[in-house]
Amino acid sequence: MKRELNEKEIFLLEAILPSRRKGYAEFRKRMEHLSVIGTREEDENSLLLGKDALASADFVEITPLFALGMVAYEGKEYYVSIHEPTEDEIVEVEINLENDSSKRGNGVIWSYSDWRPGFKAPGDNSKVREVHLIKNKIVIAIAPQQKRIWVYDSDSGINRLVPVSSFYNEIMRVKEAVNSKAKISPELLFEKLEEFSDEEIGKGFLLYNEYWKKIDLPYEIFKKNTHIKKHFIFKKKLFGKQNVR
Repeated sequence: MKRELNEKEIFLLEAILPSRRKGYAEFRKRMEHLSVIGTREEDENSLLLGKDALASADFVEITPLFALGMVAYEGKEYYVSIHEPTEDEIVEVEINLENDSSKRGNGVIWSYSDWRPGFKAPGDNSKVREVHLIKNKIVIAIAPQQKRIWVYDSDSGINRLVPVSSFYNEIMRVKEAVNSKAKISPELLFEKLEEFSDEEIGKGFLLYNEYWKKIDLPYEIFKKNTHIKKHFIFKKKLFGKQNVR
């Protein structure tokens, strides 16, 4: 199976990749050269995009989300997601019909790609906890009602969605948690968010990012002791105050 994306698919995918933001515009260009080369056997709405024909979808890894949102198209609403590319440059996308509402107009209803500091959570306007690693430039956003975390990078304009469990594990390392139940309960980050300080969240992300490389960071401005990874410092001019909206 190999075919080109149709007009509807292109519109829906590009809708959550805003061209005015550098990083998303670059991702759009990468996708221009990709074709549909397969689907997940258990989900026909999950398309695998690549350059070369795919023998089997069974061995295509599932990667973290890159973009996510709700888009209106010809009177219908679609839940659209795009995953980060695999090492083989295969991009998985999912397009699911959510509501046939005869909605007028085409375009984004909401998208994580459009969020920026000071905004409420996409989709439901719920509160967002902001932790500024570098004021208004590198911002960790936590939406407890949605149980979502992302990090805003002003240089690329990308909001990187962060898997909760791995990030939470690093926060627990910072807190030096000894309570086994707390260590294995990532949902506590959302349920008791006020019990986590900006510094604990910030240090946890720096540790997480060293392993998983979500964004490029100037680690030299945070390091207190290069031999002890857990020791980071946050200067006041870099580390912004907690912000809940």
